[in-house]
This record gives sequence, structure tokens and C-alpha cells, in this order.
Amino acid sequence: MAKFFETVMKEHGLISYSEAIADDVPHGKVTDFYRSVQGIEDETVVAAFCVWPDKETRVKAWSVAMKDPRMNDSKPDPKIFDVLSGSTLLSD
Repeated sequence: MAKFFETVMKEHGLISYSEAIADDVPHGKVTDFYRSVQGIEDETVVAAFCVWPDKETRVKAWSVAMKDPRMNDSKPDPKIFDVLSGSTLLSD
């Protein structure tokens, strides 16, 4: 799914895409990574990071790409895109 997503989004301006699976992320006492996505006991959190040239490109790409038939044909689990957000890069 990651390479497929990256391929489609690069057609819409994505610069780079990284995805990582949690392998050393402890459960906290007050809050933690798992609670942020309401993960259950047998789930592992996957975090993805997209780099876009600017906010305008990102907003347009999400709108257009999510309507792309290839994205609809892949039928991903709705939880895959559970938490989406935008940020401004502070350092590279």
C-alpha cells in the first residue's frame, strides 16, 4: 500500500514519502502513540510522513488523489488514514 500511495501522490506533487512501523514504542501511563490512534492490543502503529512543496499543493493533491479510481480500487482499511494532519517544515 505504501509504494502504491507514494506513486499516486507523486503524480500530484508529492516530493517524498516515508513510512515506519513501531518496533520500540512503549505504552505510556498517561498518554502514548497507541492511544493517539486508539490502537488495540494486537495492533501496531504505522507512521507516515509526506513532504510537499507547499500547503496549496498538498491540499489540492489530497482532494484530487482521493478521487482517483486507483485509490478507490485498492479498498484500503479506513483505519489506514485514521489521523491526517498538515504541518510546516521547521528543519530539513
